[in-house]
Amino acid sequence: MAQGLTDAGETEFARWFDCTGLQRHIKVLGIFCRLAYRDGKPGYLTDLPLVWRYVREVGSRHEAIRPMVELLERAIGGRDITRPREN
Repeated sequence: MAQGLTDAGETEFARWFDCTGLQRHIKVLGIFCRLAYRDGKPGYLTDLPLVWRYVREVGSRHEAIRPMVELLERAIGGRDITRPREN
């Protein structure tokens, strides 16, 4: 980079940036579910589709991460993730 902070190229830096963003968004998926299910704050479920869309779009860009996104897609299926899961 121009300021000498790293010798990573633009492509590698973009991958690092995406991976950091993915880690944070996947964590948010879990936190929002916990807030809804454990803490009785279902309003957070309405934000899940936006976070999930980011995870799918960015995760699918990277071959090494794509299997994890596919695993999450199988777990979520066609469910409406804005509604609490029925037991």
